[in-house]
Amino acid sequence: MHSRTPLFRAAWVIVALTLAALACTLQIGGEGGAGVTASPPLQRPSVEILQPAEGQTLAVGQTVSVRARATSPSGVTLVELLVNNVRVNSQLPAEALSPTVVEVVMDYTPDRPGTVVLAVQAYSGQVVGVPAQRTITVLPALSSGTGTPQMIPQATATIFNPVCRARVNVGGLRLRTGPGTNYDIMRNFNAGDEPLIVGYADRSDGRWWQVSWLGSIGWTAAAYTTQLGDCSAIRPAVVPASPTPVPSATPPPTQPGTTATPTLPDLFLTLLEGVSEIQLGASGTAQANFAMQVRNGGGQAAGPFRVAVLKPDGQTDYFNVPGLAPGQTVDVPAPGGFIVVFRAPGVARILVTVDDQNTVAESNEANNQAYRDVVVNPGPATNPPPAPPTNTPEQASAPLAVPTESISPLVAEPEILSQAQPLMALGPISPANAGQVIEIATMPGHGGTITGLDFNPAGTLLASSSRDGTARLWDVYLQSELLTLAGHNDRVQDVAFSPLGDRVASASLDGTVRLWDAASGASLLTLAHGAPVDRVAFSPDGSRVASASENPDAGGGLSGLTRVWDVGTGAEIGPIQTFGLVTGVGFLSNSTLVIATAARDCSLGGGEVALYDIGAPEAALLTLAEGPSFDRLAVDAATGLIAASSQQDVCAGNAIARVWTSGGALTATLEHGSNAVTGLALNPAATLLATTTADGTVRLWDLSTSAQVAALSAGGMVEAVAFSPDGTQIASGGAADAVLLWGVG
Repeated sequence: MHSRTPLFRAAWVIVALTLAALACTLQIGGEGGAGVTASPPLQRPSVEILQPAEGQTLAVGQTVSVRARATSPSGVTLVELLVNNVRVNSQLPAEALSPTVVEVVMDYTPDRPGTVVLAVQAYSGQVVGVPAQRTITVLPALSSGTGTPQMIPQATATIFNPVCRARVNVGGLRLRTGPGTNYDIMRNFNAGDEPLIVGYADRSDGRWWQVSWLGSIGWTAAAYTTQLGDCSAIRPAVVPASPTPVPSATPPPTQPGTTATPTLPDLFLTLLEGVSEIQLGASGTAQANFAMQVRNGGGQAAGPFRVAVLKPDGQTDYFNVPGLAPGQTVDVPAPGGFIVVFRAPGVARILVTVDDQNTVAESNEANNQAYRDVVVNPGPATNPPPAPPTNTPEQASAPLAVPTESISPLVAEPEILSQAQPLMALGPISPANAGQVIEIATMPGHGGTITGLDFNPAGTLLASSSRDGTARLWDVYLQSELLTLAGHNDRVQDVAFSPLGDRVASASLDGTVRLWDAASGASLLTLAHGAPVDRVAFSPDGSRVASASENPDAGGGLSGLTRVWDVGTGAEIGPIQTFGLVTGVGFLSNSTLVIATAARDCSLGGGEVALYDIGAPEAALLTLAEGPSFDRLAVDAATGLIAASSQQDVCAGNAIARVWTSGGALTATLEHGSNAVTGLALNPAATLLATTTADGTVRLWDLSTSAQVAALSAGGMVEAVAFSPDGTQIASGGAADAVLLWGVG
């Protein structure tokens, strides 16, 4: 018997190899045979780990959230988390879709100390990509700290948050009007969002949460979320009537290889290749060749379409493509690529739009644009770099961005092109010239959604906060990152410059507000709010800072808490407790705060915009509005204007933004329809309000007429907006992970 086993195994191997060879032969023959259509090739996914950072230290029993972004032109069907080569977690794209880019959040809790290698890998069908890795160190739970003291983490990553909520584990998860895919889509969540759970319903396709998010009540699939906080009081919710017959439930795939086939073409750029840096010659010009490829990742053939290439000199080249079969990739133009001429030093952008005339109906219209930035260095002495500003900050050079819908040739004056001058803002943005506002710069660098923006008083620096766990400082003139303020243990929700510009405050879901030195980036002070912090603001004289969000005690039904701190000593001056959760805070004076809150429950209300005296916080000085859930707030102490956004009614109706004086007079009501407002900013002249919405638009409103005077496409969901102190620039940021600067150019 022992002698027959190897022979049997050898025979089985021979049979398997023979069958494999036959299968390959049939497949090769089938590709060339009549009536057989080859399936679109699956492309190997790539993965980027956004958090935790390399070398992070935590303790046994402390949960780390691994956030990653997976990309594949043929669609991502599964993302896995491996610990020391052992699979510990996985995440499917939402609602069985196969997006080309997906962000996921997966948790891991170590049970033993040592060095741990975290790896994230993604699948496109049966094709698995190369894993991305992070190495972390796990210390014993009761470590005495024999190593460096600061290496020992706290027992928990964040202070316990008792509010029942659902952390969204995968980007693109839908918020719907009811518990099922047959209900209308209200908006999409980003990975890491934490809507409040207010109810649930168990359906044939699993449990659905009824959640409150950005002032709206909707439903989302629980399978793609992680339940957080104390949810013992959550009860079944009333299910709205189904708009259409409920389709039969399709269970999500549990094994790699299940791929949803798009029903429409999907055109996007797979390659835009060329130099990333070039030097001008003695003539003041330089040129380089670039290659690009366009792919149809959809399930149907695409008819004829055009590709537009906007070059740094303002010229637009057009290339016609006769059509693409499903899965087909084509070089545009073929052969040889295209030539770009550079004429001025700085950062030059090549912007490509696939199907710029929108002649092809696609399953995804949001991936038709791509760009490549090239650093153009000055040449010999004939091309000196521009001198930096001495008094008034000037807008740095940047290529012009255009809307996705169309690209028009931009004609530049020859004398301007021959000078190494930055692109200048023509003056303060006003209702009269708002229609001329364009994108004048892009500053990439964050690894997650940008949540807050603020200029320093001089307008030379810009601070940004992000869900990547950092705040950053940017040189507005050079359009480059100066400092990364890293020290929070969770997502950073807001950021603010002090009135003197010497300090920066950042608010984080780790339960703290940190004060930073704006010149060096050194951490100066850490203030413990006691619960995840959403908003932060300085007093007009800079002596105080306010932190606002949830109440960790929630005594007497008071769910919101605003703390005020002395910046010099870190001592708390006095808390202000509110019935609703605090969603916005700002100082009208050194002793007067404006606080916006969100309704605790749609049946109870609790949202308001009110003024409070820090010295007597027991009752509001003045209530400007109450009832709906107010989700964004902007306060300008210099002009006394207050702006807040909400729905028209408690948890219902279209989105609106309203503006009041400090005396309580309502001066403007701005209708946004179904577009939820995600950010607000007042210009210094008190003539404009900038609002951002979940559809990726920055809107400008004339406060004297309540009319919309401009709509700027930011290319993705926008959550933060700010005016520069001189009113010449607007900064915006959101899910695109880059700060955009806008001005009249």
